[in-house]
Amino acid sequence: MFKRSKSILALSGIAIVVLFAIQSCGGSSGDSTPTRSYYLGSTPFFTTPAAFPDWRFENLDDRDLLSVHVDDFLGIPWSQFQNNTTLPAAWVTQWTKLAANAKATGKTLYLAVSPLGNRTTLAPNIDNSSNRTENWAPVDGAGCYQFFSDANAAAYKLAYINYVKYVIGLVQPAFFSPAIEMNMQFARCAPADKAAYIAWYTDVHNAIKAAYPQLVVFPTF
Repeated sequence: MFKRSKSILALSGIAIVVLFAIQSCGGSSGDSTPTRSYYLGSTPFFTTPAAFPDWRFENLDDRDLLSVHVDDFLGIPWSQFQNNTTLPAAWVTQWTKLAANAKATGKTLYLAVSPLGNRTTLAPNIDNSSNRTENWAPVDGAGCYQFFSDANAAAYKLAYINYVKYVIGLVQPAFFSPAIEMNMQFARCAPADKAAYIAWYTDVHNAIKAAYPQLVVFPTF
């Protein structure tokens, strides 16, 4: 058996590697229990021809930390979060079940979501009947959401802030990413939209930190 310490957190997600240097390792005086200087983590996510997305919280004995990589897979009820109206029941059920299963493991949780689908346009929209619509937001010729020119960008930012607060409340993670592989938008989209996305994300990030000052918040690249 190994005794856990908090010296380095190593986490592998779907195309994500996150490292946190926290403190130096070392066993306490007179304690002969071997100490490893890192957390072991994994992303309990599967995709099969019959099921997507599919999270399976199993075989976790040697896991200290779990990456709950939700990305844009479940979509976002943009209008409902913007207007503070009732959320779609089936969508709520999906999130509630996922959060309950993740928390039931007793593991430290890292939650990662994204405002973008395909890293370029706004994540799929979920309507009142939990129906999903892809590519619903205005895009340019490269398929990029127009952060710079869309008059609704600020309203969608408010909706996204409300969304991330909702999922943080459900999952209660120790670590949180409100944007995944953020630089992919930089490479694919116009410079004006890149700059506008950075400003949009900055407001999201600051709102989360204001609401949850102890939560570790960061985008991934």
